[in-house]
Amino acid sequence: IFLFAGAAIYALLNTKHTTTTSYGQIRRIVLPDHSVVVLNARSMLRYSRDFRDRPNREVYLTGEAYFEVSKDKKHPFIVHTPDGTHIEVVGTHFNVKAYDNDKTVQTTVLEGAVKVTRGNTTNLLTPGKKAIVPKIDLPVKILDKVSEPEAIAWKNGQFNFNQTEIHEIMDQLERWYHISVEYKTDISVTLSSTIQQNLSLRDVLKILK
Repeated sequence: IFLFAGAAIYALLNTKHTTTTSYGQIRRIVLPDHSVVVLNARSMLRYSRDFRDRPNREVYLTGEAYFEVSKDKKHPFIVHTPDGTHIEVVGTHFNVKAYDNDKTVQTTVLEGAVKVTRGNTTNLLTPGKKAIVPKIDLPVKILDKVSEPEAIAWKNGQFNFNQTEIHEIMDQLERWYHISVEYKTDISVTLSSTIQQNLSLRDVLKILK
């Protein structure tokens, strides 16, 4: 079940098309303006079937997606996420991660530039930078020199863990393999590995072990 909050509800009701992905599924979408979106597993994108006669090209994302936006300076492209963050671009390549159970919304720019806005705060991102926006009232964190292969590893059929906390790793495995993870004790472990997503869950767990 996907929940959208805030002022985006009204606009969301006016959109006409919804695309979703299930566990272990990636889907490529071509929008009415010929922008390309690749949806990661367990994600949803809502958008209008026709962007004509609209001041902005607006889409609503829950989950994770990679965007290749067609350039159109007269009609900015805006991605809305459930927590109220919105990402505005003119034409660029970028990745947004905004799952319901994530504590943050993460935007990584690969080409061009985007403006990430939360409340009264706006940050400009250029290639190689990532904005980490907490869903609670905490400052936005900007990372420089983010690895492009790491940022879009999922799009290329890989899990890419770089000192990644074990709970984040298990979240990814839950979405990909349709499993539920239970923690019987407190655990704090970080791991680094690049693993192909076409492997079985058993093989992935062996590698992590």
